[in-house]
Amino acid sequence: MFGEIKVQMNHPEVNIATIFFDVVPKYTVSPQLLYIHSMKANEPKKQIIKIINNYKDDVEIESTTSKEKHVKLISSKKNGSDFELEVEMTTPPAAEDVIKYTDIFYINLSNGEQLAVTCTGYYE
Repeated sequence: MFGEIKVQMNHPEVNIATIFFDVVPKYTVSPQLLYIHSMKANEPKKQIIKIINNYKDDVEIESTTSKEKHVKLISSKKNGSDFELEVEMTTPPAAEDVIKYTDIFYINLSNGEQLAVTCTGYYE
């Protein structure tokens, strides 16, 4: 995350001072977008999602949900303050001329924050 702050002044030579900054995000989710290729309808495929807790806060995973109910948590491992999640995506039967399916996997943390991973399955 990055940005800038502009301060307006009444100095005769410079009327605006700009301050640029970078901020490390609280959590890094990898991958942020999950792509699974060669999906077959109703045949699940597993993938790994890693969550890096950049500020090392004491937090737990309270629950996970899926917007379309086609992604579910299989297992989670905590390594220090980071997590490794194994998820399973099962795509529904494809309608005619449909080549992909998208769902959003939500990870709810014990501090009230929610992380989201967009999961896209491409049909075979």
